Amino acid sequence: MGYDVLAFVRVTVLQGSLDATVERLAAVPEIIEANSLSGEADLLCRVIATGHRHFEEVLQEILKTEGVQRTRSEIVLSRRIAPRIVPLLEKVRSGL
Repeated sequence: MGYDVLAFVRVTVLQGSLDATVERLAAVPEIIEANSLSGEADLLCRVIATGHRHFEEVLQEILKTEGVQRTRSEIVLSRRIAPRIVPLLEKVRSGL
């Protein structure tokens, strides 16, 4: 699809506004996954973009979202293990 950049963006949200902020972030199609976190940041978002310039635009859109205080992002250089489930299923089938 031409989305060559994958990044993980940690999002810190204003206290008491997590649900509303997540609803607003859901409108950003390049955010393909978001998970609540314990620790410093409140959300870990998996973000895709067509290139670095597009990623910067997406990041600015995230930062403009009402309820977002700050972000910290890491761009993936290469995927070492693709998402998978077969090894886990084989482990369960063998009786752990």
